[in-house]
Amino acid sequence: FVFPSRNEGLGSTLFDVMRLNVPIIASNVGGIPDIIQNEFNGLLTEPNDSKLLQENIIQLYYDPERRKELFTNAYNNIEKFSPKIMAKKYINIYSQNI
Repeated sequence: FVFPSRNEGLGSTLFDVMRLNVPIIASNVGGIPDIIQNEFNGLLTEPNDSKLLQENIIQLYYDPERRKELFTNAYNNIEKFSPKIMAKKYINIYSQNI
């Protein structure tokens, strides 16, 4: 799944992709790096860097083991972003600012 955004809020579409065991290449903007850790559960590119985007696509196309590693790590870490866990994190943030 290629997500070449130039700016992005959270990028919650990525959660759906992570559940489907699909490797992700996304832009290093907005909240995307909070979800995708480069080289661990996906690949990040800088916005407007079409050369790196192309290289990452080709790299994953020819490396099934790498694809599997990325989507397995993504799937195994999706629970960190469950609604319940995220709600607790937001409550903690808001509680600290009172």
